[in-house]
Amino acid sequence: MDDRKVTIYSVNVNGKSVVVKLTMEGKKMTLVSVLSLVPNKEGEWKLISETHTIMQLLKREGKSKGGLLLITPFSGPLDE
Repeated sequence: MDDRKVTIYSVNVNGKSVVVKLTMEGKKMTLVSVLSLVPNKEGEWKLISETHTIMQLLKREGKSKGGLLLITPFSGPLDE
C-alpha cells in the first residue's frame, strides 16, 4: 500500500501547455515536482518535462517538544 500524500499547489495553463506544481510526501522524504505537459493529436496530455527536488525529513534535536520535523534538501542515496 502506498501511503504518500499528493498535494497539487498550482496548475498554470499557457496556450496549449500546462505546468503543474505538486508535492508527494512520504514517511521519510518529500518530492517537490514541477511537471510540464502538452496535448498530443488525440488530445491526451503527455509529460514533456519533470523537474524535482527530494527533501528529507529530519528530527530536530534539542529542547523541542513533540518531535518537530524540519525539511532540508536531501543529498544522500535514495535507499537510506
